[in-house]
Amino acid sequence: RYTLDGNENYRDPDSFRLLWRRLEKEPAASGFMRRLIFVEQPFHRDIALSEEMREALRGWPDRPPVLIDESDGGFGDVPRALHCGYVGTSHKNCKGVFKGIVNAAWLHRMRLLNPDGRYFLSGEDLSNIGPVALLQDLAVQATLGIEHVERNGHHYFRGLSMFPLEMRKTVLRRHGDLYRRHEMGYPTLDIRNGRISVAGCLEAPFGTGFEPDELGLL
Repeated sequence: RYTLDGNENYRDPDSFRLLWRRLEKEPAASGFMRRLIFVEQPFHRDIALSEEMREALRGWPDRPPVLIDESDGGFGDVPRALHCGYVGTSHKNCKGVFKGIVNAAWLHRMRLLNPDGRYFLSGEDLSNIGPVALLQDLAVQATLGIEHVERNGHHYFRGLSMFPLEMRKTVLRRHGDLYRRHEMGYPTLDIRNGRISVAGCLEAPFGTGFEPDELGLL
């Protein structure tokens, strides 16, 4: 199964709807389309929460599940999006941890009110790396109940090879479930069948469990 990220590419609802109709009619894409979970923010933020968009989505009963992402900038944006016909939003720590908790509560309420509906809180950890930001992102994602997270840009970094040796040793010692020692000696995420363990992040204060002096930050 898969998700699609529209990245605000459409500035009117009709162009996205036309594309979707073409994909649905394409025989070669039939199996692919059936495995879709949701589409994230296909519409530009300038129109995504407009009255025009609400009418367009409500008038498209067999539309795919659509989430907002870039349009989720304030505490009131998720209820506005749900009113328009969206079925969720994404969580990133840069949007605010407490706002993520509020959004999760909104979606939980919708599930209780509409047991037959499907509502989503997706997750992205951007291109954060350890030994602090990534661990904190993952701790929040897991706490919010998000089980699969879009990982962006991690292929640009060679694990934690850029950090001092003692810092790397500390990370491997404290978070041996999340990191493994690469064949070249530096810590890298221990990914097994597309999964990583976040148990250590959840048990550690603030997701890390490090004292600043342990990482050479003082």
